[in-house]
Amino acid sequence: MTIPEFLAHLPASGDLPIPVITSRKDTGAPAFGSVRGDVVLHLLQTGGCGVCGRPLERGDIHFASRIYDLLQGRAGSEPAMHRACCEASLRMCPMLRGERRTYRGYENHPDAQEPLWWYIVACDWYTFEEVLAGPGQPAGAFVYPTGLAAITPVGPAEPYLITGDEAAQLHATLGGRYPILPPALPGPGQ
Repeated sequence: MTIPEFLAHLPASGDLPIPVITSRKDTGAPAFGSVRGDVVLHLLQTGGCGVCGRPLERGDIHFASRIYDLLQGRAGSEPAMHRACCEASLRMCPMLRGERRTYRGYENHPDAQEPLWWYIVACDWYTFEEVLAGPGQPAGAFVYPTGLAAITPVGPAEPYLITGDEAAQLHATLGGRYPILPPALPGPGQ
């Protein structure tokens, strides 16, 4: 896999660019799936992309979200991405490609048992709420899309279908809209 030119400024681990939000292990190696809370908050405050770190523009805002975040009316807890960075992430990230069930490398993490299905949230911009994970733990944030354009499922060949109750809750959360659209961005194997 070749690193796209627009991500060539990032450090790499083999043939994978290391997103600007990625934490590092004590050895200096990237801890893919783990993020630096201080960098996340800085990018949310300054409108930077969570992959490349460059400024975002209104209307080119994309989040990789899970159903439990969408049901809470939020896009997740990480900075948005440019569409090109989102598309590159869908090609390169083992979690977004549906190849890894573990999250942040923890076999017992609650997310490790979730279906491998993601939703790309495209919107005009976002707001966020800063949160603390606990005493001595880095700050984080909940991110809320504004000017919602679409929610596109991406994931394994068999989609994670939300239940009727989840669909009704999502419909209500999104103000009476239910914009779950067919995949538009490349998913696994595309």
